Amino acid sequence: MKSALCSGQDLEAIPNHLPSNLEYLDLGENRIESIDFDTISAFLHLESLNLSNNPLQTLEMNIFQNLSRLQYLDLTGCNLEDVPTAVFNNTKLRVIRGMKVDRAPCNLFEGFNSLRHVTIHAERLQSIHKDTFRALVNVQKISLYLNDMETLPSELFNSVGEATEKRRLKNIKIKGVNALPWDIFSELSYLKWLTIHDLKTPMSNNFTQDQEVLSSLDLSHNELTQLDPGWFEGLRLDLKTLNLSHNLLTELNDELSCLEEVSHINLSYNRIRKLNDQSFFNFRRALIELDLSHNDIHDVSPTLFSDMVNLRTLHLNHNHINEMPPLLFDGISGLHNLFLQYNNIDSLKQDNFTDLENIEHLDLSHNNISLLGDYTFYHLETMKILDLSHNEIEALPKDLISIGILDQIHLQGNPLHCDCGIKLL
Repeated sequence: MKSALCSGQDLEAIPNHLPSNLEYLDLGENRIESIDFDTISAFLHLESLNLSNNPLQTLEMNIFQNLSRLQYLDLTGCNLEDVPTAVFNNTKLRVIRGMKVDRAPCNLFEGFNSLRHVTIHAERLQSIHKDTFRALVNVQKISLYLNDMETLPSELFNSVGEATEKRRLKNIKIKGVNALPWDIFSELSYLKWLTIHDLKTPMSNNFTQDQEVLSSLDLSHNELTQLDPGWFEGLRLDLKTLNLSHNLLTELNDELSCLEEVSHINLSYNRIRKLNDQSFFNFRRALIELDLSHNDIHDVSPTLFSDMVNLRTLHLNHNHINEMPPLLFDGISGLHNLFLQYNNIDSLKQDNFTDLENIEHLDLSHNNISLLGDYTFYHLETMKILDLSHNEIEALPKDLISIGILDQIHLQGNPLHCDCGIKLL
């Protein structure tokens, strides 16, 4: 692909020296306030145009009418107040990012048969017509960035394209709506990725009841204080990724018990203090990554992680864990990455990590560790990175020398007494 990368060059206009046969033009992060019709019309082969983060005020009507091959356009971060769709006449646009609109009538995307991905920024939009997206017969992803809009029409996504084309819409992202109708996704049985941010009113308990193949659900950044088990009942076998980070959850009991195949869960940046053995029990064998970082966890049940045989990455960092129960990680021998930094751990015992026979990266930095048992790391023969920095360690256990493939060991920020063992490391 013939391309020109002109981002971040402090340009005020499109350079005149660029070859006319360009297919990709990146003009992001400049000071361009307007686009000259004759200049842009010269790029007859242009397929991708990045104008993001420029102080663009307006776009002329039909400014891209000669760019019949244009498929990708990025207007993110521009100062455009309202972009009339006639700007895009005669293009074959598949992706529009950062499109700002003040109105959303039923004919907003009339003629956009090729559009696959649209991102709309509508900070001043107060309402949206139920048929705004009806003309998008080939759209696969819709992203809506709104600002405190009261609600959306229940038919908004159900009216996309013709009835036989609804299966093409597989990805929806919504940010900045106060409440959602319970049936807004009811006819989108082929939806695979759903993201909802900044919702003021919790969803109805059956808003996912018809999502037969939904594999990723992102409910982060919603100030949720509790979870409704009904949200997940229709997702028993298909949901693989669940993001509940950046909420206000304080405990997790059996609200997720209906899930069986979820492999990645993010619960970071909540206020979780309490976890019990039922929190992840039903899908414990399916879990590959579990993120519990940036919470308020003080104590961990000794059997919380039991039988998580496929877990590869566990984040427990940035909590208030004082002590790890013996054999806490027993039963997760497949774990590769364990992050325990920024806790209040003051000592490590011989049996803390005995079952981690496949561990590669262990981070214990920024704790209060002063005591290391002589055989704390003895069985960790696969470990490549060990971070013990910023603790209170004065002496190292001799078994560190026996870890044959250790690539990195971080010890800075400890009051170590130099001896022969440290020299060997």
